Amino acid sequence: MLWVSFLLTALLPMDGRAGPSPGERICEAARQEGTVHILTHVREVAEPLEKALKEKFPWLRVRTVLDVAAPTRAVVEAQAGRHEHDVFAYSLPGVLPLYERGLLASLSNPEIQAFGIHPGARLLGGAALSGWTFVHTIAYDVRRVRTEEIPKRWEDLLNPRWRGRLVGSISALTNGVAAVGLLLGEAWAFDFVRKLRDEIKVTLTPSPTLALQLLLQGEKDLLWSGIETTLERRERAREPISWAPVSPTYAARFVLTVFRNAPHPNAARCAALWLVSREGKTALEEASYSTSDASPGSPTRVRKEVERYRIRVFFENVESGRRRLELYGRLLPVLQG
Repeated sequence: MLWVSFLLTALLPMDGRAGPSPGERICEAARQEGTVHILTHVREVAEPLEKALKEKFPWLRVRTVLDVAAPTRAVVEAQAGRHEHDVFAYSLPGVLPLYERGLLASLSNPEIQAFGIHPGARLLGGAALSGWTFVHTIAYDVRRVRTEEIPKRWEDLLNPRWRGRLVGSISALTNGVAAVGLLLGEAWAFDFVRKLRDEIKVTLTPSPTLALQLLLQGEKDLLWSGIETTLERRERAREPISWAPVSPTYAARFVLTVFRNAPHPNAARCAALWLVSREGKTALEEASYSTSDASPGSPTRVRKEVERYRIRVFFENVESGRRRLELYGRLLPVLQG
């Protein structure tokens, strides 16, 4: 930590020449460490992070560890005195248990400024950096759904024509209804999931991959998804799906954090800060639309797509993230019942 502070406050060289910028100093110290360990939950996140970092910093050895219960793992390991990870990449609500236990380092305003990051990306007092989004939407099979049928409001999913034709993973769909429920009201959310369950006979799968397969195989016509992941499948995998401009909608936020006891603190800071810079966001989207940021001001294709269709999007903050998680827990047994 002292070395990072020294790098940020170092004076110009004695001969008067301009030295490296504060951001360059952090990453030069990261070069000395040479390694960064990232804890996250799925390969769809790990691969873009690895690709973007390796292309920008070819000298950096990037190791990712996957665990769907990553927050629990991080807490348990810290309690056991094990500090093996540098960066934690997860949903905003998912990092709260780590923040509340003091397991995360705080990234300062000078560090944020050194990488040209918008101040609004600094969350939880600097313990988290806004990385990418998941904007809830409905994907559809362009071969089977006519233009005039495309849902424009969430209530359109309750049209009898969609009975037995909607699929979603249990996590994505329940989180999505909870998120939209923050915008339209809890009473709406509970009524909506009951009708999806009883009238529409929604199909729930344990994973998003299985839900997508049911859509592409023609067994289902609508899929609860995200704009980012739908664009990835449509434009890069060349699959016959598109997304419906359902509005209003909710953008879940994923963040990057640095562990307070990171074994490679400079590499952790360099990686996390660069990934949320404009250059880093562009690189992440080039690696995968699934790690693209739709937030206002982001230099991304996904942001342009949101603006093109003029959909109203609420972007998650700390308070809404807490509320979404709590409502999710109450909606889940209703939807599964």
